[in-house]
Amino acid sequence: MHILFSLFYTRAFCEGEWTDERGHPECEFVNKWALMDPVVGQWDGWDKWTFAYPFAQLWYLVSLFTKRLWRPFALEMRWTLLFHVVLGVLVGYTTIGRFLSIHRSTVHMPYFLCGFLMRKHACFFPSAKTPLAKAMAVAALVFNVGCALMASFTYGMRVEVWFQSDPHDEVYGTRWAYGALYQLCLYAWTFFTMMTVFALIPEPEAVGVVYAGEETLPLKGADVEGQTKTPSAPKANARAGKYGKERDQATMAAKVYLRCAKWGARTLYPFVMHIAVLLLVARYTRWYDITWTTDGKDASVSVKAVWTLLMAYTFTIVLSLKPVVGLFKWLLEPNISPLFNPELQKL
Repeated sequence: MHILFSLFYTRAFCEGEWTDERGHPECEFVNKWALMDPVVGQWDGWDKWTFAYPFAQLWYLVSLFTKRLWRPFALEMRWTLLFHVVLGVLVGYTTIGRFLSIHRSTVHMPYFLCGFLMRKHACFFPSAKTPLAKAMAVAALVFNVGCALMASFTYGMRVEVWFQSDPHDEVYGTRWAYGALYQLCLYAWTFFTMMTVFALIPEPEAVGVVYAGEETLPLKGADVEGQTKTPSAPKANARAGKYGKERDQATMAAKVYLRCAKWGARTLYPFVMHIAVLLLVARYTRWYDITWTTDGKDASVSVKAVWTLLMAYTFTIVLSLKPVVGLFKWLLEPNISPLFNPELQKL
């Protein structure tokens, strides 16, 4: 994936009219996106190329692979969530940084394990059911957003804090010694935010979602003796498949709920692949050139910003569709179960 992105970037932005007065490519050499040396203006061998520092969203693929490899061993530990939280707050005192995204993988491991354990044990953040609980969840969410805005605009919190990919001394400067405390606060803040957000999402049953097998439709007519057949009891594990089917739902709200859930479960694909799509748009339509030639106060810029937002929603939905997932699943979510013995695969 790293090579494919780099080849595409080089071909799209480092040839033709995209050159400076010296004839060298004028493409942006950020995180080695292009397979060219910015000084000599041409391919300069593999000595300056590395896969150890994946660029853009590709860091997440490396991190996801690392976490999937480590998960079976992590689940063998007692108090595994607490153990990995401790690792997450202490890894910032090392200098491993962004090498193979190990720093990020360590910091994010508690979230990964928490999500897996929730799914394994069929539990999740509770949904607010009473008006008072919903009001408290909304108030908590507004409070969290306010804290984030205050930290960013009033106290100038650096965006690197949220990247969670660099050592404490690079992120917090002279306050690096308190990095573990800051990271612990980030854990608490993010878990609390997730709890308040999911509290505002109703349970499937509250929306009217019906799963195949949970209800038996009455049979038409009667048997040969004129007796109406008694519906058979639903099986204990009758809920087949990962989701309910939209065609089985009686209300539009239930269908929309299921559709959003399916798109949400496939967000890995737009997250990783949207860069390639937007690079195509930038290269072959010059859609963003207006930002260089027109004043930001001009109405045309605002109109184009709205169209860009709609385009982003469209691309996100398209990249979340099942055909896209089926086409790229082998690349983004390879099956790693053969790496483990049968006992580990059960975890």
